[in-house]
Amino acid sequence: MNLSAHTQALVDLLNTAGVLTGRGKAPAGSGWAGAPGQSAFAGYAIVWTIGGKDVRSRGLDYQFDERRPQFHVRAVGADQTQADVVLDEVNAAIVATPLSVPGFDLVHLVFDTSIGDAKDDDVQPPLFYTGAYWRFWTQEQ
Repeated sequence: MNLSAHTQALVDLLNTAGVLTGRGKAPAGSGWAGAPGQSAFAGYAIVWTIGGKDVRSRGLDYQFDERRPQFHVRAVGADQTQADVVLDEVNAAIVATPLSVPGFDLVHLVFDTSIGDAKDDDVQPPLFYTGAYWRFWTQEQ
């Protein structure tokens, strides 16, 4: 399925758009700049691969293969507003810039759903999270 290449393409797309993004973890340079709660917080996104499926179809003159990977993109902020702003930036970047995966063309983009805001009191000071699920349909070139 080339799931790894699709995942990296999404991480690269978001970082290029100026959204600090990590693959399965917080990216370098994100979070508190100094003492937690007493310094600036660099909001960030984390891309989690959910999986996907291969779809093989046959047109009138050729067979084509599609990939349909799905991702959860989590936005993290020092407060609810910052988490929401990071998610807005994520969604805007995904819609504005076609996913570029070597050997594939983007055919269709699906915003599956977003998740509500959540507060993590297990860390001090607490952090806030929100997120969205995206599915990309790509076709082999």
